[in-house]
Amino acid sequence: MEYRMISPDVAKDMKGYLAHGIADDPASAEYLYFAAVKEDGGLCGLLCIDPAENESEIKSIGLSPEYCGKGYGSGLLHAAMTELAQIVKETGRDSVKLSASFGMEKPGSERLLWFFEKNGFSQSDICNEYMIRLSTISENVMMKSVERKNTLKGVVSIKDVTDTALNAYSNRLIKAGLYPGISREGLDDTVSVCYMPDGEILGCALFNELSIGVLQNIWINVSLEASNSAVFPLMLAESLRRAKEKFPDNIRVSFLAAEDESERLLNQMFPEEKPCSKAVTCIKDLPAGWKEDRQDTTVFEIISSDNMCCKDCVHNTGMAMECAKYLIKPEAVAAGGMCDYHE
Repeated sequence: MEYRMISPDVAKDMKGYLAHGIADDPASAEYLYFAAVKEDGGLCGLLCIDPAENESEIKSIGLSPEYCGKGYGSGLLHAAMTELAQIVKETGRDSVKLSASFGMEKPGSERLLWFFEKNGFSQSDICNEYMIRLSTISENVMMKSVERKNTLKGVVSIKDVTDTALNAYSNRLIKAGLYPGISREGLDDTVSVCYMPDGEILGCALFNELSIGVLQNIWINVSLEASNSAVFPLMLAESLRRAKEKFPDNIRVSFLAAEDESERLLNQMFPEEKPCSKAVTCIKDLPAGWKEDRQDTTVFEIISSDNMCCKDCVHNTGMAMECAKYLIKPEAVAAGGMCDYHE
C-alpha cells in the first residue's frame, strides 16, 4: 500500500470517502488530502486535513471496508501527519495541534475513538452539541429582548480588528490555557465579532461556515474584566443579527458546550432546545518535522477469545472483539489483560 497527497479536484471525485458537505465546502480547496493507493493504482482510502495555523483539524477519514482493521488506516494517518509536520517545519513553527472531533452517537464512534487513541491522540473533552435553526434563535424571547435592549458598545467585526490587538488577545488565551489561539483563517469575518470597549479585546464570538447550511460557533469567551452577565448574550445577539442579514433563516447554528458555564448559558437562553449529540475531541501535539519510522513495527496476531480472559465469560458473544458489555473490547483485554466485567 502506498500513501500519497492528492489534489482537491481528485479528492472531490472520491465523495464516498469524504464526510458529508466537505466536497461542497468553499474552503475545501485549501484542505490537504491524502490517499491510500493499492498496487493496481486504485484508491481505497482518503484522509482530509484542514491545515489551520494554530490547530489543524482532521475533517474526514474513510477506508474501504475490506481494508479496515489491517493497519492501513493507521498507515494513512501517519503518512498525513508526517507531511503536515514537514509543512509546519517549513513555516518556521515549532509544532501544531492536530485534532479530530466527531459525534459519539454515530455508528462506529467508539471504534474511531479507539483508533485515534491507539495512534497517540488524547481525548481532550466530551461536550454536548446543540443544533438550532437561525429562525428559531431569532424568535427566541430572550434573544428578542436582548436585541431590543442592546446597549453594549464596543462590539466590532473581527475584520475591523487590528492584527496587534487580535494577537495580544490570542496570546492571553493561550497562556491561560483557554484556547489554542485565534487565527483569522477559516473564520466568517462578517458574523465573528470582538468586544473591545477601550481598544483591548475583552471577549469574542467566533463563527465559521462548517458546511453548506451549517454555521458553527467555534468559540465564545468573555474575560474576567468584562464578566458582566449581559456581555455574553449581547455579543451573541450581535453575531446572530449579522448572521440573519447574511444567511437564510433555515440555516442551522451549531453550538458546542465545552464547559459547564457554556452549558448553563445555553440552557438559560434556549431552555426548549436539547443536545442533538455528544461530541468528542481527540488531540495530538505534532512537533515540526515529526516522522515516525513505521517499518517492521506492525505485527499481526490472530486474536480469538482463547487469547483473552473472555473464554468462559458469560458476556462472551463468540466474537473476538465484541461482547455483550462492550461494542469494542478494551485494548488491555485484547492484549490478554483482565476485564472489569469478566464473570
